[in-house]
Amino acid sequence: SIDVLYKNLETKSQPIWKEYFRFENQENILDLYYNKHLKQKDIATIVGVSKQYVSKVIKSDGKCKEEKQIRKNESAI
Repeated sequence: SIDVLYKNLETKSQPIWKEYFRFENQENILDLYYNKHLKQKDIATIVGVSKQYVSKVIKSDGKCKEEKQIRKNESAI
């Protein structure tokens, strides 16, 4: 039944499906930021999360500093 399936998906700390959607959101955020070059506030609106969460995800990614410099250089032109 659905209840059994749902219970099997849960862990002690957090349901697995929540972890999956969190990971999926992070991937979407990074794609919109790096590939589509959207602003953080626009990404937050699209994904349905806070701007602070978007900022946290981007800062935790290794390419953040490099991308920041590229955007800074582009805006100076």
